[in-house]
Amino acid sequence: MIGALLAALIAAPPTVVEASVSDDLSTLTIATTQRVAAEGAVHVVLAAERYRRIPDDLPPTSETELYAGEFDPGGFDDVEILVNGAPCRGGPPEVHPTGEVLRACAARGDVVVTTRSTLVTPYRFGPFSRHAGQLTLAAGWYPYVAAPGAPPVRGAVSVRIEAPPNAAVVIGDRWFGAVPAKGRRTLEVAFDAQRQVPLVVLPPGSGTRSLAKGRARLISKDARRLDAREFERRVRELDDTLTSAFAFLERKGWPVPEVDDPVLLVEAPLRHDLARAADGVVLVSDRAFRLTPLDRFLRFHRFPILREVFGVMTAARIAGADPLSTVGADAVAAWLVDRYVADRYGEKEDVFDVLSLFSFIPAVDSMLYAPQFPFVGAYFRLIRETDPLRAELVDFPAPYPRGKLVYEKLLDRVGPDDTAVALEAIGAGTDVVAALRVALCDDTDAFLETWLGDYPAVQYLVGAYASRCEPDCRAEVTVQRTGEAIAEPVELLLVDEDGGRRLVKAEASTDVQRTVTATLAAPLSEVILDPRGRLAETPSVEVPSPKFDNRTDPQWRFLLNNFNVLYSPTAQNIDTALDLGFSRVRDVRWRFAARASYAPDAIALSTRATYYFGAPLTPDRLSQWIGGTISGEYLRPEFAGETEAAYALSGAIYYGWDTRRTVWVPEAGEAVRAAIGFDRLFGDLSDEPDVTPNAVSFSLRGLKAWRFDAAHQLSVRASVGAFVAGTPRPQLLYAIGGRNNVRGYVVDDEVGRVRGIVSGEWLHPILKEVDENVVELFWATKLDGAFFADVALIGDDLADAFDGPVRADVGYGFRIYLDYFGVRPGVMAIDLAFPLVDASGRFGVGSPAVYIDFSQSFLSF
Repeated sequence: MIGALLAALIAAPPTVVEASVSDDLSTLTIATTQRVAAEGAVHVVLAAERYRRIPDDLPPTSETELYAGEFDPGGFDDVEILVNGAPCRGGPPEVHPTGEVLRACAARGDVVVTTRSTLVTPYRFGPFSRHAGQLTLAAGWYPYVAAPGAPPVRGAVSVRIEAPPNAAVVIGDRWFGAVPAKGRRTLEVAFDAQRQVPLVVLPPGSGTRSLAKGRARLISKDARRLDAREFERRVRELDDTLTSAFAFLERKGWPVPEVDDPVLLVEAPLRHDLARAADGVVLVSDRAFRLTPLDRFLRFHRFPILREVFGVMTAARIAGADPLSTVGADAVAAWLVDRYVADRYGEKEDVFDVLSLFSFIPAVDSMLYAPQFPFVGAYFRLIRETDPLRAELVDFPAPYPRGKLVYEKLLDRVGPDDTAVALEAIGAGTDVVAALRVALCDDTDAFLETWLGDYPAVQYLVGAYASRCEPDCRAEVTVQRTGEAIAEPVELLLVDEDGGRRLVKAEASTDVQRTVTATLAAPLSEVILDPRGRLAETPSVEVPSPKFDNRTDPQWRFLLNNFNVLYSPTAQNIDTALDLGFSRVRDVRWRFAARASYAPDAIALSTRATYYFGAPLTPDRLSQWIGGTISGEYLRPEFAGETEAAYALSGAIYYGWDTRRTVWVPEAGEAVRAAIGFDRLFGDLSDEPDVTPNAVSFSLRGLKAWRFDAAHQLSVRASVGAFVAGTPRPQLLYAIGGRNNVRGYVVDDEVGRVRGIVSGEWLHPILKEVDENVVELFWATKLDGAFFADVALIGDDLADAFDGPVRADVGYGFRIYLDYFGVRPGVMAIDLAFPLVDASGRFGVGSPAVYIDFSQSFLSF
């Protein structure tokens, strides 16, 4: 691979790009000319074609990071490619493994490639978007010639843009303010060494703000709004961040921007990343610093922005023919950020450090172990920055990861001093491979082959360990590796019986098993593998949580799974439950829980154990489970007309399969759940001849949800249940009403031994974009509506159920999507359901039932 990269060192001849932007920013007519040397074929890359479809396996929480309410396609229309003036001779467009759409044209020798096309710009979020009067095109907006799967080679580029009237425009690192005029204007810029030229068109009224004493400039469509408090806060935070960062660089003797050549930052509608470096400009999210305004939280947004700023500064100094210059610039930037953090704050922290005391809250626990929210990289010290959307949002295709990975692995391999020497050399313009060779010597090629390709699929575990005290205590620990053969050091924390702690390292080796020894003050008690989180282990179906076995003494965690109070004003009853969970940290197999509930039918105390298996859905959840529960219940006399109380002991075994990955947002998926239950009644049943002391039941439930255009969702659920033996008290029978049944009826409207329910729901957007906050604690971001209907049959047996009336309801609800503290996503569901048929079978719209919940529809059913 290194040889292929070095072959790209030849600088590209000049490229000419001419484009006209429509007044509504929806289309660009584009013409390009590029002279290239061809050996049988030239490949024209149509990068924007990726925006014609929704990415495969899009994480549901990322849907709102890409689409402003619904999917809007974009791409090239009317593409014409000429080689030396003749139409392109080649096959149809093909999709490269990187996701890029290519056209191969037969050619040999020095040829001129001309393209004409129309770019349809998608209305969406991100660095390739049209949103709220602003056009943001970080790269890939014009066709270009490049090797398949490789980024464009740096070269001279001439750009000519015809812009709409009164628009402000950014071309590369050049800013053109809005000029009042009656007609359109043409802007021309030439660059000496450019891969791709970013283009941003902003609406009239856009302006600039000077930052860091003139060494940086922020361009924003909100810059002249006098009432934008949130914008002013972003400006203050950016100014403080850049001022302190540039002062740090000056103290360390590192180059800083000049006042007459400031770093250019442009606000853009980024929802997936806080900042993205394009070629010569930094795009900063207009949601930056939208957090609870405490310094400890706000600093999480400073660091990723600085990384992109430092990266652009470094890239400007080392721009040249080195194919790894982008990797080198990001490696230097990540290193500088770490030095800045150590200088200003003493050490770097992440959400584990801030929220560990609150990890008993399931939402916080999920944030720590299975993060599903925007800007994840801002809150965690990630070594492996695997991003399922990188192919969707990347500025140009690249056959290697970001440079931070090279920096982190180099740091582990050679230590901070040699790493600093190598990165200082890269920052001064030394070829990346040459600079790394000084630190790694003969291991350089193997190091780059390992870390510039796909991340190795590898897992580690603690093997045999022991200690012997004669008289000094000597510990010996083995580390085992499964998966690909890679050479990286592994750290171990050894804890002795007196609480003494010692950090040791197993040096880099491709051996399947490595042994480390150390002298301790007391016998070895515990071994913790990778205590600083320097390894990125790859989950698999067999080992879905590879970090679980990184401790010889796994820790237990306590979770407040659920605490809710549901009050029904129509029925004037309370339904509340407290559910506590217990499991070992990072154990995705076994979960234990205890539950206490107070409901209209019973007061109960139960315990359950669940074993999960199947395909991994998130880092802390698998797709299938089996388990059992035992509960003791006090059956309340007020329920379903009962006058006598009773006690019951119930048990159940259950199976579940659910492909949905989150409770916060709608998504397509399937679910099946089955249970067999046993109920034992205690007390005098002589006055209730129809009631038996023992009863056995079976229930089966299923759900299917379809998602359309990232905006609409159709969900259908069905459930059947029956007591196959015995008849328990009414409190234990199947009920028709309630939040998870037929919503228009109160829980005890009717009960029976047999029940069947079918429900449907259509979820649709009402307000596609909302940005309202309540005292800086949570922000409302979107509003959906939900039309639903439920029908049910219920009776004492199957014949009775079919002979009885079909109970039904219709209703409408709202789904309010929230960002708690500006970070964690959530949803508030409000449903209003009207019963349509009473117990006698008469049709009529009854009094509505109102429900408020905090999860996606049909989460429980």
